[in-house]
Amino acid sequence: MNRTSAALALIVLMLAVVLPLTLSIKPVSAQNDDYSIQNVDHQVEVLYSGNVIIRETITVTGQSASGFLMGFPYKYGSHILKGVAFDSTETFPMNVGVQLGNRSGFYGFEITLP
Repeated sequence: MNRTSAALALIVLMLAVVLPLTLSIKPVSAQNDDYSIQNVDHQVEVLYSGNVIIRETITVTGQSASGFLMGFPYKYGSHILKGVAFDSTETFPMNVGVQLGNRSGFYGFEITLP
């Protein structure tokens, strides 16, 4: 019973630390005439190890010419271990740490679509 209480307290503490960080991130939508972002689903998962997994499921209609950019606040950039972009059939190339046009303060990802 003691271990269960300690594990529960640890999970609540980790959520108390992570939740304010996720609430302070303001969403940004960027699209053009060729494609439209219909939905963005954010999922945050805290693992037992203390690592955090952030899943962004983006539903796009239309055709993007070559891909698109997305980013996280720059202060989190040094803590990002891995990024993967994929759909139901294939994995897409991803460049990390790219500049997001004329915007500063973001750690950018460039996802290249075929």
